[in-house]
Amino acid sequence: MHVLLESCDFMDLLCGLWNEVGLNTGDLLLEGVCFLTALFFTRGDGVRGLLQCLLASLPVITTRNSCLNLFFFPKELMDMQSNLKELLSGAVAFVVLAAAIVFTLLLNGGDFTTTMLPFDLKDKTIDYPVLEDTIGGVANVVIHSILTISLMGIWLLLQKKKFKDNRTLFYLAIYFVLLGGVLVNLFTNVFKHLRGGLRPHFLKACIPNEEIVRKLNEEGITWVNITLTKIICTAKGKPEYRWSFPSGHSSEAFFGGILSILILQKLPILQKSPELKSQLESLWLTARASLQFLILTFSSWVAVSRLVDYHHHWWDVLAGSLLGVLFAVVLFYWYLCPIMKCIEESPDSGTQIVANAPHVYESGDQHTNRQTSTSLLLEP
Repeated sequence: MHVLLESCDFMDLLCGLWNEVGLNTGDLLLEGVCFLTALFFTRGDGVRGLLQCLLASLPVITTRNSCLNLFFFPKELMDMQSNLKELLSGAVAFVVLAAAIVFTLLLNGGDFTTTMLPFDLKDKTIDYPVLEDTIGGVANVVIHSILTISLMGIWLLLQKKKFKDNRTLFYLAIYFVLLGGVLVNLFTNVFKHLRGGLRPHFLKACIPNEEIVRKLNEEGITWVNITLTKIICTAKGKPEYRWSFPSGHSSEAFFGGILSILILQKLPILQKSPELKSQLESLWLTARASLQFLILTFSSWVAVSRLVDYHHHWWDVLAGSLLGVLFAVVLFYWYLCPIMKCIEESPDSGTQIVANAPHVYESGDQHTNRQTSTSLLLEP
C-alpha cells in the first residue's frame, strides 16, 4: 500500500488555503479522524502525517480528484471521507443560506424593531412628495440576478469538460453567487433597521397625528422628541419611511453589476484555432468592454432613480452603492476567483495523470505540460 503526496505550486496551495477560514465543527472532527489515519499509514510519523492531513482536508477540497491532487488514501477510505465531508458541508451550506433568506424576509416584512429617530416638522429634507418607484425592488433583484447567474453559467459551460472531477467546485461557485446576493440584502436591511434613517418623503408617508401636531404648534414647538416620534405616525403597515439608510436598490444593483463585470472579465475568447482567436480578439475585447459599460450604466441608473423618486438621500445611495461593490469584490476575489482558478487549471475529465513524471493533460487538440515540483512516495 502506498500513500502518494504530490506537491503543488504556490497558487494551487493558495487556492486551497484561501478557503481555510470556512472550517466548521464537522471539518474539525474529520481533521482528527484524518490525522489518526495518517499516523497509522505513516508508522507514527506524526509531523508528516499531520501536514498531509491538513492539506488533504481543506474545506474546499471534497472530491478525490480535486484541484490540488495532494493526498491519496486507499479508495474506500477516501470515498468515505469525501462522502462525509460533502454531506456535512452541504448541510451546513444549506442551513446558512436558508437562515440568511429567512432573516432577510423577516427584516423586509418589518418583524424586527426599527430605530425611531426624532425629527423636525419643519425639516424640508424629509418633506418631499411620495412617488412611485421608477424600478421596483423585485424587478431590480430579478434583472441583476438573471444577469449575474447567466454570465456565471456561461463560464461554467465553457468548463463543462472538467465537471466530472470538479463537481463540488461547480456547485460551490453557484452557491457563493446566490449566498452573496442574499447576504448583501440581509446586511442592507440590518443597517436600515439599526439606523432608522428618515426618507425624503418621510412626513408625507408617516402621516403625523394631527392632534399631536396641533398641540406642538400651540406650544411653538416643531421638534418631535424621542418619545413622541414613536407614536406620532399614523400610517399603517411596516415603517418603510424609516428605512432610508442605506439604499437597498443601490446595494443590490451594484452588487449584481460589479460581480457581472468581474465574471465577464474572466470569460475567455471563444475560439477553435489560434488564427480565429487572432481575428476575434479585437472584436471580443470591444464587445466585452461595451457590455461592461452598459451593465455599470444600468446599475448607476437604478441608484440615481432612487434620488429622483425621493426615496433616498444622496448619502443613502452612496452608502448602498459602496456596500454592493464591497460585497461583489470580496465575493469574487476571496471565493469565486480561487474556485475558478482551480477549475481552469484542472485536467479535463478522464485525463490520465502519471506519477513521478511531468503531468500531461489532454483535451481534444490541446496539450498542456505541467512539471511537478516534488513527488514523495511513502511506503508503510
